[in-house]
Amino acid sequence: MTHWAITTAVQEGFLAPRSQWDACIRKLWRGVAATVDATGAVAGVCQGGPIYRNKTDYFKRPHAYEASACGGVVRGAATIPLPANVRQLS
Repeated sequence: MTHWAITTAVQEGFLAPRSQWDACIRKLWRGVAATVDATGAVAGVCQGGPIYRNKTDYFKRPHAYEASACGGVVRGAATIPLPANVRQLS
């Protein structure tokens, strides 16, 4: 979600200039991408939830693909601009 939030804020002009955020966005994306294995399965991404009282309760949340619904990965991927040489589907 942090990747999505920062990337969206940069794209919408709330955080500028983009050049100051590129390294951060790339680093965050590498972290998100590392949760996807060669088969496309996602692991280690927890489901959304309320604010917990402590770190222990936070880490008890399910973090299987079914629990996360892959939302953070999909949102993160959706914010990445395609390179100029990649054709977008219409």
